[in-house]
Amino acid sequence: PGDALIMYTDGINEAMNPKDKLYGVKRIRDCMTKGPQHLEQLCDGLLSDVRQFTEGRVQNHDICLIGLKRE
Repeated sequence: PGDALIMYTDGINEAMNPKDKLYGVKRIRDCMTKGPQHLEQLCDGLLSDVRQFTEGRVQNHDICLIGLKRE
């Protein structure tokens, strides 16, 4: 109980900012470890961080995020 599973497409880790830097897996891990415990807030926080990182740059890949949590 309390464990969570987060699945995402490469559109998240390969999201690029205007300087052509990738969002990356390390940043995903950091966001997941430092984020809130509530699953919906955690997923929303990750997507929000990706949007902030990309600074409005149009992405090349689709972005899909699925979160599951065992109660």
